Parts: sequence; C-alpha cells; structure tokens
Amino acid sequence: TLGFSPRLSGGPRTNAVHALDVARAALFVLKNGEDGEIYNVANDDVLPFSEFFNVAAEEYGMNVLPFPTVFIPPRTIMQKVLPIASRPELFQMLNLGTGLLWKRLKKKFGLTDDLTPKIDKEMMGYAVRDSVFDAAKLSAVGFEYTFNTYRSAIRDVLDWYVKEKWIPPC
Repeated sequence: TLGFSPRLSGGPRTNAVHALDVARAALFVLKNGEDGEIYNVANDDVLPFSEFFNVAAEEYGMNVLPFPTVFIPPRTIMQKVLPIASRPELFQMLNLGTGLLWKRLKKKFGLTDDLTPKIDKEMMGYAVRDSVFDAAKLSAVGFEYTFNTYRSAIRDVLDWYVKEKWIPPC
C-alpha cells in the first residue's frame, strides 16, 4: 500500500458521475430526449463526503484505518464555521503548504504540470449542504451508465491519472 489514512465519517451527501457517462448522456439526450428539457446526469450512488474520500483512498491503494475515525462536523456547526473558514488568507496558507508538498511529489515521481491540486473557497458549499442530483428523468428515457457506482468510476479515473502522470503510481 501507499501508506495509511484515517477513516472519515459523516458530512453532507452528494452523487457523482464519470466524465465518460456525461459525454454519453449528452449524445443520448440529443437522440432520445425531448427538445428544451433539462436532464441531470448523476448516478444513484449517493454518499456522504467522507465516503468519497475513503473510497478514493482505498482504490488508490491506501490503507484506510478504522481508528482513528475523523468525524466531519454536522451542517449546523459547519454553517457557523464557514464565515471564518472562507477567509482568503486561510486558503492561501493551505494552498502554499499543499503546493510545496505537491512540488516535491512531482519531482520525485516525474509528474506533469497538468494537475495542480488546490483547495478553493467555492468547495466550502459542499461542507454545509447536501448536493444530490436526481437523474431519474434521464433513466426514464432509457439511459444506462457505464459506471453505476462511485467506486467503479474512481478506479477508472485513478488509473487514467496515473497513466497521464498526474498522480504517482498506486
């Protein structure tokens, strides 16, 4: 394994979709959808934010430890912390630290400059509210996903990132 990570627990819920399924859905709707209609594209695999992290870490080859568990604070607490946590100075410091670490990883593993991880203020909305997208309308016209679960999608994404030298090999 590539190391270990604490298990996260809780957080707002959301669902995701693989880029391939987004492209496939767009083509499908052009042929099979109704003109002027809006179709959400997201799989039915609704997970708390913590599970997105845990699954990605596991699929990447990290050992996600059962203890200690890091609990993501409830929405009510996050809403109170958000005004403080959304200050630009905090993001500058976080991104400075992660930028230095990323620079070392790029050099060590010969990664490209195509990916620059950073933490954005805009991501904070996902810390305080569910963002679940209902794609039943798309399914009702017959669309079927290539990647039905986040786990199956993230494995494919991680493999592609490694192949493109965006992240170190697992």
